[in-house]
Amino acid sequence: MHMPKKTLLFLLSFALMAGAGCVSYQETKSSDVARTHVAFASDKTARIFYEAFTAASGVGRKTERETCTLLFFTYTKTGTVPGPNALFNEAVRFCDTNGDGQITEAEAEVFSRTWNGGTAASK
Repeated sequence: MHMPKKTLLFLLSFALMAGAGCVSYQETKSSDVARTHVAFASDKTARIFYEAFTAASGVGRKTERETCTLLFFTYTKTGTVPGPNALFNEAVRFCDTNGDGQITEAEAEVFSRTWNGGTAASK
């Protein structure tokens, strides 16, 4: 069976491109906001809050998007990681259950037992 030159050229080009591999690109962005002002009922309350917050601060959520384009053999992966202020603000919202802008010792104690870096269930 005889194959037309154009078809043979196309298949040969396709095989060469497929054998050359995939171009990949990965990007991680950090998104941050202004830090929320919060007051603590006492130094002990602040210590409880900050110890719990820093213990789980590396856990933060990361959102990712992956795409693969077969026509050009490219693979792209982009991700967004919340910055430290965004995680702090989320921790304050989670801890300050009555939303008055002041964290009490009771709120801080509950926070220290339930916070896990921003992946805890919302109030």
